[in-house]
Amino acid sequence: MEKFFHSDVREVDVFEEFLRSDWQLFDSRIDGSSSQAVATTAIQAYYQKTQSLWGGYPENYILAVRDIVPAGMSLAAIMEKLDHADEGEVIALVGYNDGGLISLSSKLWPPQQGAKSADWWTGKFAL
Repeated sequence: MEKFFHSDVREVDVFEEFLRSDWQLFDSRIDGSSSQAVATTAIQAYYQKTQSLWGGYPENYILAVRDIVPAGMSLAAIMEKLDHADEGEVIALVGYNDGGLISLSSKLWPPQQGAKSADWWTGKFAL
């Protein structure tokens, strides 16, 4: 699984622009209990909310898909898919508890190029 840390608002803007073309976005609860379609502008709003987590964990994440929405919408299920399968058309954006976003995918996407690696991030709170 590819994991990157995005702490700069310009990096978030790049993600928003990239996903604007032909991706579907969903604001999903970490536990998978609910999910609703959102516009790409939700990425910037979500990023802003991470600035006030102050060490806490997010209750939701943003899931971006191109084709079929994966059956398991919980973050743990998405992480499992990204870690063990070629889920090329899925990107998860998770709020980092000290501000910023962690992007997760099974392959490297243009907005992740040049971003800081987040190999240290485990996402254990979602399991």
